[in-house]
Amino acid sequence: MSDGTGENRLLLSLRDVSLSYWLKRGILRRKKHYALRGVSFELNAGDSLGIIGRNGSGKSTLLGLLAGTMTPDTGTVVRHGDIRASLLSLQLGFVQYLSGRENAILSGMFLGMTKHDVEQRLNIIAEFAELGDFMDQPLSSMRARLGFAVAFQLDPDILLIDEVLGVGDTAFREKAAQVMKERIQSQSSTVVFVSHSAHMVSSLCSRVLWLDRGRIVQNGPADAVIAAYEDALLSHEPIPRQGESPTPVEAPVFVRKKGTAKVFMLRDNTLLPIHSWEEFSGLGGRSADIRVLPEDKFKELKSSLSESG
Repeated sequence: MSDGTGENRLLLSLRDVSLSYWLKRGILRRKKHYALRGVSFELNAGDSLGIIGRNGSGKSTLLGLLAGTMTPDTGTVVRHGDIRASLLSLQLGFVQYLSGRENAILSGMFLGMTKHDVEQRLNIIAEFAELGDFMDQPLSSMRARLGFAVAFQLDPDILLIDEVLGVGDTAFREKAAQVMKERIQSQSSTVVFVSHSAHMVSSLCSRVLWLDRGRIVQNGPADAVIAAYEDALLSHEPIPRQGESPTPVEAPVFVRKKGTAKVFMLRDNTLLPIHSWEEFSGLGGRSADIRVLPEDKFKELKSSLSESG
């Protein structure tokens, strides 16, 4: 528990929070879907918390709760003091026919900054986005660069980040990842970072919360939680969630051996080759979902499947 002072000051608590919405089932029928169920944890000043889980596990919904843009059905979200949590959103408020400078001001104001604050930081924004003379021209491209440069000027009590590192070309992505790493690992920042990439979360966060179908599976040191998460993805056992009996995981797992491009789908104790991008996307796959295994781990997986078959 927090002592209420300094870097360990308690900023925010979630207590048995659940959130649901209705899914349409035909013209007259509806079904309630729980995006989050019974979620409890605390966030202290200086924390770098990663949130991992498969598609549909409730990660983005949880960020919405923390940002205050959603309210829970049951349970409470407690802010200890005058706490401001902001979601880092790229290209918010961008208008295609406005110049880069005008879009930067508009986007910054949408994100909660004053016009004066944004104008004071325009040179920093332009330099980071590497737009040069294009800053005063309508932007047909490079909007993601400018969006990241503007959004990263936010300085809230809690910064909420949802998968924003895939912006721009390779060099810019590397630069964005580096400043993101410095911000997250700074003792003066409190950050909640959502990603499909366990490797990225491991390199940026000291603590990790693993969600599965709206429930917390584990919450603890990054290395231990991520190791358990990756083992569960490659195992044939259902994932046990807090407060609920295990149920089978229906979504497929995609893997490939490091250094190769061939992707396989793990289903029913079998590795099935994926023959095209169309087949992969048709199965609901995304490039971020592919688990890249070292050669020894890939062989170990194939061997275990052979033995179980």
